[in-house]
Order: sequence, then structure tokens, then C-alpha cells
Amino acid sequence: MPRTDSHGHRGDRTAAPVTAREKGARPGQLAPLYLGAFLSTFAFNAATVALPLIGQDLHADTGQQNLVVAAYGAAFAALLVVGGRVGDLAGRRRAFIIGMTAFAIASAAAAAAATPGILLVARVLQGASCALATPQILATIRVAVSPGGRLRAVAAFGAFSGLGAALGQVLGGALVSWSPFGLGWRAVFVVCAVLAVASAAGAVTVPETRSPTDGGVDLGGATWLATGIAALITGVSIGPSANWPWWTIAALVLVPFVLLALWRRESSRERQGRAPVLPPSSLRIRALQIALVMTAVFFAGYGALLYVFAIALQHGLGLTPLASGLSIAPLAVAVAAGSSFLQPVARRVGPRTMPAAAGVQALALVGLIATVLHRFSADTPWQMLPTLVILGLAQAVLFGPLVDRVVGSLPATDAGLASGLFGTVQQLALALGVAAAGAVYTPIAASHTARVGFAMTLALDGICALALIVLTSTRARLHVHHRDDRARLREPGHTR
Repeated sequence: MPRTDSHGHRGDRTAAPVTAREKGARPGQLAPLYLGAFLSTFAFNAATVALPLIGQDLHADTGQQNLVVAAYGAAFAALLVVGGRVGDLAGRRRAFIIGMTAFAIASAAAAAAATPGILLVARVLQGASCALATPQILATIRVAVSPGGRLRAVAAFGAFSGLGAALGQVLGGALVSWSPFGLGWRAVFVVCAVLAVASAAGAVTVPETRSPTDGGVDLGGATWLATGIAALITGVSIGPSANWPWWTIAALVLVPFVLLALWRRESSRERQGRAPVLPPSSLRIRALQIALVMTAVFFAGYGALLYVFAIALQHGLGLTPLASGLSIAPLAVAVAAGSSFLQPVARRVGPRTMPAAAGVQALALVGLIATVLHRFSADTPWQMLPTLVILGLAQAVLFGPLVDRVVGSLPATDAGLASGLFGTVQQLALALGVAAAGAVYTPIAASHTARVGFAMTLALDGICALALIVLTSTRARLHVHHRDDRARLREPGHTR
């Protein structure tokens, strides 16, 4: 009988799940996947800009408006790992197309919503369908792109994700202000539906890949995992802005008990040779652990940055959503442009690429704080442009290697799992960053000025940048651990 490893895989877990021909996927074939990456962040940020008009049109109170954002984020984050595992087993291209098609339907439902309740259901479905589609992007890059082109593909993924986040505010603000065909805020979801259809249709050219495993989807583990993450992100997202109603506190109290039950279940399932949705053995890999911590630190700072920009410029300076979005657009453009020269920089600087980029990011934040404290007014937001460009370039150089570390920490057979873990940590960190930024900015702006609150929240992002310098400086040690972990993974029948 063939030997199986601790995940229930037969033989060598590093066996390539795609053919040699598929391993050389052309860049153009991946364009529909990048559009899906753009949509995942665009749908979140564009809806945030549209909240005031949604509240007026649907007579939604502040709590319901907050749920419009939190419902998407909670469903998205809760199901990313599950979506990744489904792609591993059922086929990543198939899962992406189904996810984008469902996203288009949910977006159309959101555009047609007549009550807050219908809109909330549509937003949950948007997040769930995006959670099925998004992990397939990095997983496909991991197994279908040659090693020489992988960093470039990952950089493109980062560029489109960053553009979606920033243009969500710019284009979302433009759509809300322009109101094409009298749609108002509904135009945001119509655009989401159209782009999702284009992404799903174009994805038929993407190579189909899957993991050669004979295990099924761990529905019980998936339920526990989704419950724990949904409770965490809902409590963190809604609690601070809603003055901590009892159910948000109860959700956060529930989290450790759910995760403990999940860990025990998955450990038992793995010992029995059955495939868990979240293998504890994979989470014990040191390279993956530190890469996920780095991901959390990076995106917590990024979430705080985007949030404080929107809140300080709109509420502190009285700028329109469109003007606020345009003020941060240079950051998005720099992120996109920076991804194009990531490989030359990495070749020239070598192992010090990430620490150097983290250092530049920290210096750019210092410059941004100085600009805010000395020249911050409604008439001069353009004075932040130089530091925003430098900051965006540094973040572009950081993003590609960061994603590559997470996805490359596990064998190609678990590419969907690695991609799902990255996305889950990313979403949780963004939510925590927003919550922390709100906790810092609101009381300081109320007791002092928006300028001071803005600067102090940027300092919070600066702390994350300093932590990232320390974490990225461990590259050489991580490389040794990662090599040892991968060698152990290649041992047939090995159980960690």
C-alpha cells in the first residue's frame, strides 16, 4: 500500500501537480486572475466611500452601515482558507471561475437591494464568493508559473491588489459623485458585477491545476475555522465604532474557545491520516510562522494608513470622498509602478532587499508625519505627494517577496492552503489596523486637532514599519529553517 504523509497525501508531497507545459504559464494568461485580485480590495474600499449615501437611501442607521463593510470582510476572511483547500482539491481555475461568477451575481443583488437586510446578505455572499476565488490566484502562480517569473507574477498581484484598495476610494468617490444613469451608490456594485463577469470569462485561458490528494474537504474543521475568524473580525471591526455592544464582546470572548476546539479537532484528524482543512503540522513550520507575522505587521500598518487618510481628510479637513481618494492616489500609482522593477532591485540588493525597503518605508513615514504637522490643510494635500510616492515604492518592493515567502513556505501541493493563510492574515491585520487607527485618531483629534490625530496615527504605522525591519532582517536564519523544514516534508510518511 502506498505510504501517506500527515496530510493524507500519497508519496512525495512535493510532486508537481501540473505538467511541464503548464509550468510555463504566459503572463497574459494570468490577467483575469489579476482582475480578480483588484476586485477583492476594490469592493471593500468602494463600498466604504458609498456608506453615507447608502444610509440615506436605505434609511440605514450607523450600525447597519458599519455592517455593510464588516459583513464583506468577515465572510471574506472566514472562508479564505476553506476556499484555498477547495481549489487544491477541485481545481483552481474551476474554483476561481465559480467564485467570480457568484461574485457577479452577489454584486448585482447588492446593486438592486431595496432594504439594509438585503444589502447585508448580498455583501456576505460577495465576501464568501471572493474567498473562493482569491486564494486560487497565488496558488496558481505558485504551481503554474516558472520559478524565474514567479516574483514578477507575485508583484503584479500586489500591484493590482494595491490599485484596487486605492482606486476603490477614488473611483468609488467618482461614481458616487457622478451618479451615472442616476444609480448613485448602486453604480459601485454595478461596476463590480461587470468586472467580475469579465474576470470569470477571461479565466478560461488560465491553466487548470490541482493537488494530487485523495482527501475530501474537512467540513467540520471548515465550520469551526469560519466561525472563529468571523467572530474575531466582526468584533474587531464593529466593536470600537459601535461603542462595544454586548454581542461584539461576546464574539471576541468566543474566539479562543473556538480556535482551541479547532486545533484539537485538526490535530486528531491529522494523526488519523485524514486531511484537515488547517493542518497543525504546516503551522509549526518556522518559516511560515514568521512570514505570517510579517504579513500581519505589514497589513496592520497599511490598514491604519488607508483608514486615517480617509477619516482625517474627509472629516478633519472637510474634503469630498473623491478629493480624499485623489490625495492618496499617488500611493497606489507608486505601488503599481514599483512592482515593475522589483526583480532588478532584488537581484542588485539581494537578501537585504526587504530590510532596506522596510527602512525606506519607515523614513517615508517620518517625512509624512513632518509634512502633516507643519503643512497640513485643505488647500495643500498635494504637499504629501513626494513622501507618498516613496512610501508606495517601498511597499511595492516589500509586498512581492513577502507573498513569495508565505506561499513558498509550503509545498506546491498545499499552494491553496498557503494562499488562503496569507489572505486570512491579511484581512485580519487590515481590520486590526483600522480598529487601532480609530482608537488612536478619534480621541486625539477630539481633544487636540485632526492634524495631531493624523500624525499620531501615522506614528502607529511607523511602529509597524520598525517591527518589519527587525523581522525582515532574519532572512538568513529563516532560509536555513525553511530548507530544513522542506527537506523533512519530502520524507515519505513523515509526520511532524
